[in-house]
Order: sequence, then C-alpha cells, then structure tokens
Amino acid sequence: MNTFYNTTKEPEVNRHLFEVKSISQQQQVLFFLKKHPGKWFTPYALLNELNLHFTAIHSIKRSLTNLTKMGKACKSQHTVLEKTSGRPNHQWTFNFKTALTK
Repeated sequence: MNTFYNTTKEPEVNRHLFEVKSISQQQQVLFFLKKHPGKWFTPYALLNELNLHFTAIHSIKRSLTNLTKMGKACKSQHTVLEKTSGRPNHQWTFNFKTALTK
C-alpha cells in the first residue's frame, strides 16, 4: 500500500526518502495506538501525543486512513469537536479483532 502520494511532483531522488519517512510515521501511529488499547484519538491528539509538531496534519490523517484500510485501526462512526481545529473530527483506535486473527 502506498504511504507517500507524490502530489507535489517530487523528483525520483526524493520520493524514496519521503516514502521511508511516511512508513516510519505510520508505524509510530500504529505503535502508539497499540500502547493505548481501547482509547480513541483524533488526528490532532495523535500529532500532539507523538510530538510530531513539524508534521502536516494531513500526513497523520493519511497514516490513519492507511492503517484503517489495512485493518489495523478502527475509525469511529461519530465525530467529536476538536479544540485545535474547531471542527468535528473522527477518532481512531487499535483494531483488536484484526490483530487477534492475523
């Protein structure tokens, strides 16, 4: 599964570095969710908890989307009002059901 989407037409030389960085970030998000079983987090909460303040919020959201598609994270059906953005946000947690069957 793609973890880096080259929307800015980066040269081939840079793509590999960005791909490695996005995989690492996705692994950080997954590890954090595993360490906090049963707790739900918005993308903004994960950004703060992982101390990734120089990371775009869209990168965290992409990591969560990829983890959800892989069955490693669950997305809530309801939204919560996020203080940081002032907008409704979904929350994610670690997917125990998939973890137990794989």
